[in-house]
This record gives sequence, structure tokens and C-alpha cells, in this order.
Amino acid sequence: MRSFSKLVFLLFPVIFSVGWIQLDANPSLFFHNLIFPVNTNTQRSYLEQKRIWLTGGSSGIGASLVCTLVEAQAKEVIISSRNVAKLENVIHKCQQKYPTSSTQLVIVPYDAMDSNQTTTAVGNAIMMASDGEIDILMLNSGIYQAKPALDTSMDETRRLTRVNYEAPVELAMELMRQNKWKERGHGHIVVSASVMAKGPQSLCSSYAASKAALKNYFQTLSTEEFGWLKVQVAIIGGTKTNMWHNLNYDVHQPHDVSLMDPDRVAQLMVRAMSSRFWWWHYEPWITKNVGLLYLVVSHYTPGLHAIMTHMVGAARQVSYQQDHSDLLDLKAIIRNLAKTRFSETIYTHNTE
Repeated sequence: MRSFSKLVFLLFPVIFSVGWIQLDANPSLFFHNLIFPVNTNTQRSYLEQKRIWLTGGSSGIGASLVCTLVEAQAKEVIISSRNVAKLENVIHKCQQKYPTSSTQLVIVPYDAMDSNQTTTAVGNAIMMASDGEIDILMLNSGIYQAKPALDTSMDETRRLTRVNYEAPVELAMELMRQNKWKERGHGHIVVSASVMAKGPQSLCSSYAASKAALKNYFQTLSTEEFGWLKVQVAIIGGTKTNMWHNLNYDVHQPHDVSLMDPDRVAQLMVRAMSSRFWWWHYEPWITKNVGLLYLVVSHYTPGLHAIMTHMVGAARQVSYQQDHSDLLDLKAIIRNLAKTRFSETIYTHNTE
């Protein structure tokens, strides 16, 4: 018995390390999806009756969400963005991929930058929904930032705040009022936030602030209206999307090895939102294991997290100054850290 206990003690770090490497979500969501994946009958039975409105559906995670919802046989998916042609391409792709799906796909144009469109877009979405009711609102629109705070203009900060925070809040409030969610006694909001919403990271000051505001607003709303409203805020790590190419300045995209696949992100999000035990996935973490480590450390050891984020921040700054790279790869970060004077800077701060 003693030898067996010793063997378990010796093997546990190895087993834990191997398991950790495989994780790309918090363990409860990872194993829930592993045992009951997206296309199971349990998930389909929930979504078959749901009318869903998804913003930011023209590319990236949004486009993958559309196809995942089609695969899961959602009753109806209304998709919005400012680029109608791209939305039409997404619909065509998803219908080709899942030709036997009964999901109805509808387009409602919406530009998050234009607040004058909000009331009309909500009215159009309700009008296009079967029976004039929307059950789930998925807020997925967003834009990115990848440069230092001192190089970011206030106009850029306002644009990030508008698209990432103000527009989703405005749209959700207008939908709940027009569609009388509180009077109906039920509603469900799923928000795409970011790992950056949980703590600081260099080159992302305004982006992180807008995503933190988004997360905190909807989680606060949840505490106020939990009797009838479901709110889930997905904390998503770096993902292979066009968000770097959509910037109006030159930034090199991180290597794919450090990024999530958008189809995998969509699969995990739909798994979380369709769970009967949705409270278990109130705040799903969907990111590579490096991102999970960031989240765990920020949650439980803020002092260590502060040191870690400043070290990573220094390494990312070096990369940005060299070739305008948005560095996320752990090995490259460690290499760049050797080029910085981080320890000297810490010593200087401590002696001033």
C-alpha cells in the first residue's frame, strides 16, 4: 500500500502536467464538452426551440458560431454585422456544411459604430423572428488594439469603447425593452469578452478596459435580474481571426501555435450556453493553457500576477519596438524577456 501511494505521489505531477497541456477551457467546461459534445441530442433539444440573435457574425468566432448553431439545430439564427455580403457568404458556407439542418438563417444589417441604427435594428430583428420573439442574444461584435497606450489616440479609444462596450449594452437594453423580456419572464444573454477583461496586458490598454467594462456591466445586470435573466460572459483568449488585419496600422499577427481555432471556441461557447446547468458555465474560460494559467494566477495570487504581467509586458514591448509584433507565444516572450532590463527596473522602483 505504501509503495502504491508513493507511485501515485510521483506520477501525479506528470499526469497533471499532461492534462494541463490538453486543456483549452476551464476543466468543468472542457470535460462537459468532451462527454456531451455539441451535436448530442441533449443540446439539440434545448436549441431546437430557441430563436437566437448573433452580432458580429460575418467572420472569425461569429461565423463559426453561426455554423455551430446550425449544426446544433437551433430553431432560428438572426445574424448581424455591417457587411451584408460577408453574412451571405457565411450562410452559404454553413448551409453547405450542414445541408440537413432545419435552422432558419436571417440577416439583419447592423453597424455598431452608428448608435442611430440601434432602435431600427432591434425592431427589424424582432420583426424577422418567428412569433416576434427572440430568446437568446449573443453579443460577439468587437474590435482590437495592439499598440502602446501612449501611441493610442483618444479617437481610437472612443471607437474601441463604442464598439466593444457601449454598442452591446445599448443593443441589449433596447432588445429587452422592445421585446418585453422582463414581462415575458425569461431571456438569455451570451457575451464574448476577453482574457484581457480579467487583468492588464501591454499593448491592449483601451481594448482591455472596454472588455472589462463589458464583462462587469453584464455580470452586474445578472445580479440585479437573475430571477428571469440568464447572463453568461465568455472569457476568450487569442483566436485565429482577422482582427489583426482589420487594424488601420501595421501589426504582425501572433503565431498560430498560441491561438485558439475559432471553430473550437464556438463549439465550447455553444456547449456552455445550451447546458441545463448553465450556472456551472456562468463565466466560461476558453483559451489555450497559457491563458488559463494567466486567469488562475490573476484570480488566486494577484501579487504574483502583477510581477508576471509586468514581465510579459516588457517582453511584448520589445517585440513591438522591433517589428510591430503582437507577441503571445510563451517561448518568444521568454526569449525577449532576456533582452529587457526588467530586474533592474524593479530594483530601481524599490529603492526610489
